[in-house]
Amino acid sequence: MKNKRRLDEQDDDLVNVLRQRFKQDEKQKQINAQQTFEILMNSQRQQQQEQQKQLDRQDEPSYVLFNNPNTHNTSEQDDNTPSSCYRCNRGTVRGKCGFCEHGICSECAHICNICENVYCGGCSTIDYSTSFEKVFCLSCKSG
Repeated sequence: MKNKRRLDEQDDDLVNVLRQRFKQDEKQKQINAQQTFEILMNSQRQQQQEQQKQLDRQDEPSYVLFNNPNTHNTSEQDDNTPSSCYRCNRGTVRGKCGFCEHGICSECAHICNICENVYCGGCSTIDYSTSFEKVFCLSCKSG
């Protein structure tokens, strides 16, 4: 059995320091709370202003297609493939849909079981009637 160590004067000072509580300045607490509240309210106001600007922009008609002379030239569109997928706007373009010719990523691409061409989700249908999925393009599904 071990003998317990007795506390000496130095240890008493250490114990007293550990037992002490810091005095809280009520005025400083109130100032900090007001500053925090002000920061939160300002950020909320900024978000609301940005949302309102986006809503205002959506209400206005877009003249981008009319003001851009390159939108009607199909040869330049073929040379400049878009950098993001037409369907999900996330993936990088890996190919074009065989029906609508929009750029699609590998995740949005569907291969028709009959003609084996690549189509986007809008130009293909998935048949779930069997135990495994069958993908058909719009042309093969009707024929």
